[in-house]
Amino acid sequence: MGERFSLARVIAERELEPFVFDGPDGAEMELPHVSTLTPRQALRVDRGEIEEVLEEVAPAVAAVILDSPSFAAEALMSAWLTHGGIEPGESPASPRSSKSTAGPSKRTSRRTTR
Repeated sequence: MGERFSLARVIAERELEPFVFDGPDGAEMELPHVSTLTPRQALRVDRGEIEEVLEEVAPAVAAVILDSPSFAAEALMSAWLTHGGIEPGESPASPRSSKSTAGPSKRTSRRTTR
């Protein structure tokens, strides 16, 4: 029989660097690595509850982000997701998968009506 799976060991062994950025006043700030969000938090982000999740995971910077102009907050969120290996527009709750290998569809039947 194989070695018993240890969720505690997986969590402890994973080193995920926080996302460090300069705030509007030039002060260094950080968000936790996006992969440290729990599945519940990621699903809440997908539902648009970003304010609540930011206040949970980064209370010291949540107000700074949420009080920034929308274009700046969106750029920051995009950079945070990219840092975490998530393409902007992809859900943090979605499973990681490889790029699509789909190609254009091919016609499989002949026209039978005139």
